[in-house]
Amino acid sequence: MDDQKVTVLAVLDGGPADIPVTMRTCHVAGDADTIKLQWLNGYEHFHRTAAGPDGSAVFAWVARTRIAE
Repeated sequence: MDDQKVTVLAVLDGGPADIPVTMRTCHVAGDADTIKLQWLNGYEHFHRTAAGPDGSAVFAWVARTRIAE
C-alpha cells in the first residue's frame, strides 16, 4: 500500500498586502480545505475556493486571529 499523500500547490489570495510573494505559494495535502499562516503577531486564515488553471488550489483569505499572550 502506498502511504504517500497527494499534495497540491496552494496559492494564497487576499489578506495583508505585506505578506511576501514567496509566502503566498506552498504545497499542502490535496484534501486540505484551510491554511493557517503565521504572520507577524497573528495568524492569517485562508479557505479553499477554486482550482487554478494549472492544477493548483486557490485559497482566499477569510480572517485574522491574534496569537494569545
